Amino acid sequence: MSSPFGGRWSLLAFGFAYAFGSNFGQTPFIAVFGGAIRSAFDLSNGSWGAIYFVATLASGLIITKVGALIDTIPLRRFAVATVIGLSLATAAMAASANFLMLAVAIFLLRFFGQGLMTHVAVTAMAREFTAARGRAVAIASMGLPAGASLFPLVGAVAVTEIGWRGGWTVSTLLCLFVMLPLALLLLRDHGRSIAAAPPPFGALRFLAQKDMLLALPALVAMGFIGTAIAFHQVVIAAANGWPLALFASGFAVLGVTSIVATLASGWLVDRMGARRPALVFQLPMVVACLVLALSDAPAAIFVHMALMGISAGAYAPVTTSLLAEAYGVERLGAIRATAAAVTVLSTSLSPLLFGVLVDIGIAVDLLVAVLGLLALVAAAMLGLSGLTRR
Repeated sequence: MSSPFGGRWSLLAFGFAYAFGSNFGQTPFIAVFGGAIRSAFDLSNGSWGAIYFVATLASGLIITKVGALIDTIPLRRFAVATVIGLSLATAAMAASANFLMLAVAIFLLRFFGQGLMTHVAVTAMAREFTAARGRAVAIASMGLPAGASLFPLVGAVAVTEIGWRGGWTVSTLLCLFVMLPLALLLLRDHGRSIAAAPPPFGALRFLAQKDMLLALPALVAMGFIGTAIAFHQVVIAAANGWPLALFASGFAVLGVTSIVATLASGWLVDRMGARRPALVFQLPMVVACLVLALSDAPAAIFVHMALMGISAGAYAPVTTSLLAEAYGVERLGAIRATAAAVTVLSTSLSPLLFGVLVDIGIAVDLLVAVLGLLALVAAAMLGLSGLTRR
C-alpha cells in the first residue's frame, strides 16, 4: 500500500522540526524566564506585559508582508533565513543589557519564533500535500506540543543552573548548530524557484469580508487565551498556592494530549473536511478555563492542560485546512500570514491586559473564567461564518 505522503518524509520531518524549534519564541518558554528577567530589570507584572505587548504587536504588523514572501521565495532559502533570524533573536536575549535591548530581543523572538517558524512549517505542509493535507499539517504541528512539553521544563532547569542569560546562550547554539544544519539537510531537494508569482493579495480587504470577520475570533482565541495563561503562569500558580515547577510540569500533559489531538484531527480533516471539526475544536478550551478558574486543587493543573491540549492540537490541522478549502493554496502563504498577524496581535494584547488587570486587583480566577467565556463566543461566531457552511 503506497504512502499517502508520496515518500516525502524529509519534508514532513522538516515541518515537525520547525514547529518544534518555534518554541524558542513561544510564550511558555519565554515565560519561564519571566521572573528572573523582571528581577534583573526591576519590572512589575504590568510593565513586563507591556514590553511583551509592544514587541509582539510590532511582530504582528510586519509578519503579514514578510510571511507572504513564502509564496514567491524558494522554501529552502526562506527557511534558512528564518532560522538564522531566530538565532539572532536568542543571542539578543542573552546579551540584553537594558530595557530597550530587551524589547528588541522579545520582538525578534516573537517574529522569527512564534511567527515565521510556525508559518513556514504549516504553510509548506498545506501547500505541498493535497490528499493528505490534514495529516501532513498534523504531523508537522506535533512539533509544537512536543516542544511545549519539553522547553518549559528545560528552561526552568536552565534558570536554576546557569541563569537566564546562560539559558538563552545555549538556545543560540542549538539554533545555529542543530536547527540550521537540519534545515539544509531536510530541504536539500527544495531549492528550486517558484514557477509563477501568485496574484496580488489585499490583506485588509480579505480581513474585511463578512465570513472572515466572523471566523477571526476563533482563529485567534487559542493564541489569545493560551498566551495569557502561559505568560502569567507564575501569577496563576502563586494565586492558587502552587509551586511554579508543578504548573510547568503540566505542559508535559498538554504536549501529550496535543499530539493525540493533532493526529486525530488531521485524520478527521482528510476524511470529512475541515468544516465540521472546526465547529467543535474550541469547546475543550472553554471547559479547561473553567476548571482552572473554579478549582485550586493541584490536579486542576493537569485537567486544564489536558483539555487545552485537545484544542491546541486540533488548531493547526483544522484552521489551516479550513483556509485552504475555502481559498485554495495558490495564495495560502499570504492568507496564513494575514491570519497569523492577527493572531500575533491578539497574543500581544492578552498578556498586557491580564497583567494590568491583576495589578489593579482583579481576581486571577475571574480573569481565567472570562477567557473561557470568550472562547465560547468565538466558537459560536465561527458557526455563523460561511467558512464552516457548504
